[in-house]
Amino acid sequence: MRFITEIQAWLTETYGFPVPRLFAEVTRIVLTFMEEGYHDPFDYLGWELTPALHLFSNGQAGHDLFARHPWTPIEMFSFGWSGTDGEHYGYLIHAPELKQSDYPIVEFEPMNDFGLNLVGPDTRSGLEGLLSLIVGAEYATALHKHHELAFMLDLHPTAQKADWYQNRRAVIPAIPDGWRYEPTSDGVGVLAPAHTFSPNHEADSACDYEIQAVESDLQTILRKAEIALEQGYPATALAIIRESYWQQYDVDNFNQYAPLWSQAYADLGRPLLADTVDRILKNPWAMQQGEDSSASAAESSDESSVVEFDETSGSEFQDETIVPMIAASWLEDI
Repeated sequence: MRFITEIQAWLTETYGFPVPRLFAEVTRIVLTFMEEGYHDPFDYLGWELTPALHLFSNGQAGHDLFARHPWTPIEMFSFGWSGTDGEHYGYLIHAPELKQSDYPIVEFEPMNDFGLNLVGPDTRSGLEGLLSLIVGAEYATALHKHHELAFMLDLHPTAQKADWYQNRRAVIPAIPDGWRYEPTSDGVGVLAPAHTFSPNHEADSACDYEIQAVESDLQTILRKAEIALEQGYPATALAIIRESYWQQYDVDNFNQYAPLWSQAYADLGRPLLADTVDRILKNPWAMQQGEDSSASAAESSDESSVVEFDETSGSEFQDETIVPMIAASWLEDI
């Protein structure tokens, strides 16, 4: 049995931000169910809880924790996936420097083009929304464990609370005093101090994003972002980069966006997000074993699959549209 404080500490170190205790509780309970023989969380959650699967497998370095699609927004930190069309769930963190105690839970499905969908504005409502997906589902082969988990955490999933799945909901963050929020097509937007936006943000960030991603057009857009950075407006630069990358949908150009993208985050005081860009740049989109950015992960990686769970669980995530990304920092002797 793992203590909740150990799991919460492991999650926080792995993800790089303070993980809410309620999410750590869910991870602990699901891990307990798996140790009882209910090896596949899909049977009672309706989706796979990635941290529990990793801890159940061996809890050691060698597997990347975050499953990402090439278009997963940088600010989204994945913790689960449905196994369908690359759909995955996670926390959305606009500005890590605000040091919030909780974050919105969002869904991203790469097969759609409308960006992030809000599941819930915080952990409790988000988990209730995700757990509501399985209510009445025929594939719920261990629904009694679903009820047990909900009871233990005082969660109340209902069919009505799964309405987010059919009704798109935008993520509108709380805006601190002196800050500004500008939406973007990927559903994230840019939240930052007002002075980090250009006084003519709308005009300066306007680009013909529908153009073909030919080299000359891309360089024109990148130059606009570079000018915004040079003038001290990283929020405007971030908006340009994010909108261009989303609209052009050409992952082969990520390495050209990355230096300015990372610099925009660094200038905004967001090293966690800058580091995420840098890690993606070092880890190619193709599914490759042992290409983790941490040496320890590369040394102990398994040769058979990038993400391989316990053989008895029957749970393997090998969708080639999803790529592992950030090598986890694992706690020892959990």
